[in-house]
Amino acid sequence: MPLTIQTITLLQKYLDGVIRRADHHADNVNKIVFALIGGVIWKTTDDIEVRSYNNAPANIMHLPVNGEVYTFKFNHETGNIDVQNGATVIKTFNNSSSLDEVRDFFESL
Repeated sequence: MPLTIQTITLLQKYLDGVIRRADHHADNVNKIVFALIGGVIWKTTDDIEVRSYNNAPANIMHLPVNGEVYTFKFNHETGNIDVQNGATVIKTFNNSSSLDEVRDFFESL
């Protein structure tokens, strides 16, 4: 069941979990998550939802922007964060992604 992010405390809990898991299992994305969460806060137009596991936020986030929903999830095969619109991967991020890439992506939403 998804959790709706309605407070900064829940957003912090989600981000803390993502960073801890990334530091342990996915050091290819443990830095870019900071830029991505800034873009998420900037562009959301409704409640952000995250997948939960054992009543705690997990690694999949749904970002609503003007009626579209973008899904951010860690791809275990590539070690990247994929952004999907529906079933289509529209962008991939990792620590080698530039801040310009992040800004350009979010600006295009």
